[in-house]
Amino acid sequence: MRKWNEIEADLKAFHAKSPRGEACLERLKKDLKEACQNLPRYEQALCEAARMSADLRAECHLAQGESPDSIDTKAYEEEFLQKWKAHVGIEAPAAEPHEEAEESPAPKQRKPFPENRSFGLWADLRHNYLEEYQPQLWQRLLDEGRAEAYLRAFDEEIQEKADRLEKQMALKFGLTEDLKERDPMAWVGVYNNLRQAIREILQEEIYSSAL
Repeated sequence: MRKWNEIEADLKAFHAKSPRGEACLERLKKDLKEACQNLPRYEQALCEAARMSADLRAECHLAQGESPDSIDTKAYEEEFLQKWKAHVGIEAPAAEPHEEAEESPAPKQRKPFPENRSFGLWADLRHNYLEEYQPQLWQRLLDEGRAEAYLRAFDEEIQEKADRLEKQMALKFGLTEDLKERDPMAWVGVYNNLRQAIREILQEEIYSSAL
């Protein structure tokens, strides 16, 4: 493969319609063919060559005093590819159509997550677990802007389950109004045991790796 300055000189001579243009073209065809044989994706190399050729051709036309409005580099690329196909016998890819770049819509501003704020006992337990042991899940909630809503909904759901369990298990633990009147301290102890039992039942949901 020749040095780039030699290839560039031949490209300029060819587009300037130099008397040695045909010889330049033959050398360029050989260069491109060698490049294609050495690259697994010759189409990409060929398109790049077409772009470089079009740029050089535009420079030559400007140097000859042509108006910039009359220069169409996309058309030059297409012409280069068609010539390559005709001379070498390898099917060349079509030039990429020129499209105006569309402006991407501005990303929506996500509501920042309020750090050091409690959304309830169950939400705090869930938050601590996700942040420490499931950081990817927690980051996903943050990235999607729904961490706060998720924790609020989680706390509400688990609290409803805890209330139902408390009603169902109160008598089994001996948590009665009679005990509360007779021995308030004993009632508090029983109630704490009940709450601990409920937490153990619900911990599978609190410490779940699934959202």
